Amino acid sequence: MKVLWLTNTPGLFYQNKGSNGTYNGGGWEASLQQLFAGRTDVSLAVAFESEVEKEKKVEQDGFIYYPIYSKPKSAFNKLKLYHGGYKHVDSGLHIPRIKEIIEDFTPDIIHIHGLENTLANILLHDIANVPIVVSLQGLLLPYSEAFFPEGVDEHSFRFPLSLSEHIFRNGYRYAYKSIRVRAEHEMLLWTKVKNVFGRTCWDKSMCERYSSGVSYHYGGEVLRDAFYANAGSHEAKEDIRQIRICSTISNTVYKGLDVILKTAKNLQEKGVDYEWNVIGIDASCRLIKYFSRQFHIDAKSLNIKFCGVKNAGEIVDVVRLSDVFIHPSHIDNSPNSVCEAQMIGCPVIANNVGGLPSLIDDGKTGLLVPANSIEELVSCICELKQNAALRRAISANSVAVALKRHDRNIIIEHLIRSYNKIQLS
Repeated sequence: MKVLWLTNTPGLFYQNKGSNGTYNGGGWEASLQQLFAGRTDVSLAVAFESEVEKEKKVEQDGFIYYPIYSKPKSAFNKLKLYHGGYKHVDSGLHIPRIKEIIEDFTPDIIHIHGLENTLANILLHDIANVPIVVSLQGLLLPYSEAFFPEGVDEHSFRFPLSLSEHIFRNGYRYAYKSIRVRAEHEMLLWTKVKNVFGRTCWDKSMCERYSSGVSYHYGGEVLRDAFYANAGSHEAKEDIRQIRICSTISNTVYKGLDVILKTAKNLQEKGVDYEWNVIGIDASCRLIKYFSRQFHIDAKSLNIKFCGVKNAGEIVDVVRLSDVFIHPSHIDNSPNSVCEAQMIGCPVIANNVGGLPSLIDDGKTGLLVPANSIEELVSCICELKQNAALRRAISANSVAVALKRHDRNIIIEHLIRSYNKIQLS
């Protein structure tokens, strides 16, 4: 069987070519691709957007890669998107190149990784006479509806506004407008979706809501090697004086930086001794300034360390030595960071939103709190700080569940069976 992936990451393409950047997102796609190495029943090709114009087709380590040259978005196109809405989304972008790839590789099935992926526009063009399946990642409409946390709206980011933000619409207000526009376009794509891979009860319900008659298949998520190698390695303490907290977020408004700042302030006011390592953003992140001003919080007075982007091994080191992992996002489907923390055995507290209830059995494999409930989040932190038996139980249970949920052999065999089923349907 010949499978063509359309992705927004290069998979394993750069593994022997050196790093192509510092951002560590999308590592799960490379981890999933690695499971196809050496298989004789599947030939896998990976097509992805690339900034290198000269690369057309590369055969490497048993895989075929089709880089798709993508020019950086111009300021003019950003403005069209900002002011004109989804009708100005270029659904024909890359279609000639994808058609060329399909004719060259002749796949039996095409797997699109994420509807938010630009390459998903193939759904709107009748150029593939083979089944297409879409992996659900983020869902833009519900994400856009939860974009601004409580007490914040787009006007909160109006001032101070840099000249470049005003001209090029590249600030957080533009990000909100952009996700709304792309959400409208995503709804158009949903009308063409026939098969999907999902992982949570939430994305399954969204799938049924957006597309009638779609065939839903479970698609497990592969973690990065470092987390399997360190499964159950969490270093729990019997007694905690200063509770060590960690979180992994990005500089996106809905990812919960506001929750971190409010919670840390509340802990400080209650006299709770804590330290909080935040992976994914550094101290220069503009959101820190925005939320500090909006909620009258002096971030510098809090015991928070903004650690910046870290690789998998560095994340393992931070999470393994933490007493609790907090996932503060206001919306999410199946965040890798939660799965990774569970694999290591660090007790997780997360907002009860999106697909999180499919990952966390409240009280057994983690703790769930209502969104925007800072007092309840603080109460859960204090409970874990004081209750060693609860910490041990959650740690052991979460490792057991994570090992089963992310079993690589089960995931790849199930995926290939699903490919065959979709191909024959």
